Amino acid sequence: MIISLYHYTGRCTMVIVVIMMYIILYNNYHRYPDSIIRSINKDFNYYIEKNIPFILDKNLNIDTIINKQILLNKYGNHIINIVDSFNKLDHDSLPMEKKVTLNYFINNTIINNKDKFYLKSEDEYNFLDEIGLFKTIINCFSTFHPRFTHQQLSFWYGPRDSITPFHYDTDHANLLYIIEGRKRIYLIHPKYNKYMKGNTTIQPGASWSEDTLKNIIQNENIKYQEIILEKNQLLNIPRYWWHAIINLETTMAVTYHYYTASYFLFNSFL
Repeated sequence: MIISLYHYTGRCTMVIVVIMMYIILYNNYHRYPDSIIRSINKDFNYYIEKNIPFILDKNLNIDTIINKQILLNKYGNHIINIVDSFNKLDHDSLPMEKKVTLNYFINNTIINNKDKFYLKSEDEYNFLDEIGLFKTIINCFSTFHPRFTHQQLSFWYGPRDSITPFHYDTDHANLLYIIEGRKRIYLIHPKYNKYMKGNTTIQPGASWSEDTLKNIIQNENIKYQEIILEKNQLLNIPRYWWHAIINLETTMAVTYHYYTASYFLFNSFL
């Protein structure tokens, strides 16, 4: 009886220790320093893991793999999905989507700026994989990710003045790289969540604000940072940091994501 009680007490102690260690590691994973956007040229993996936003000037030569002329010359007849630009996301009135050829999209939207539709490839729609460039482009980010991680790419191509409204992503790492063009980007720390009117039911792994960009940046309770991201610059957008983006000119970009064991242990179930 005494031996059984000893074993039971030992198992309980071990369970408590494991739970306490998990809580400590969980809280460390979800620590978000209140930092300004830094300009760096080294130690980028450190800043990624510490959830600190930064800009890095680094030519990844992705524009030699994909650009407007390559898309027109090699993939002009490829059917793509495009989505209408929107100022805020309304669950009851999602933005219009349509299918067109790349040739139509580039000539109608990119060159002549007749509308604000943009090519958005992520999650279940993998445009880069459809045209056979996914692995080639993802290899351009080989210096950024630790070993034994799952990698993913999002691709964005839109005209001047097209907007992505405020939202946050829960991916372990979000590195936005400009292939061509310029973007104005607003960043807001997670501590302002209560003012953002977020909706997590629209897209898995993200929360979209149901308020307009203008209302948010004019809200006196919210402190935001604003930058202009240029060609061959990379911005680390830490998970759970709110961000909104405006194309200042026709802009092509990719967002590189990777997912670590820590992500699957402490974040993927949220």
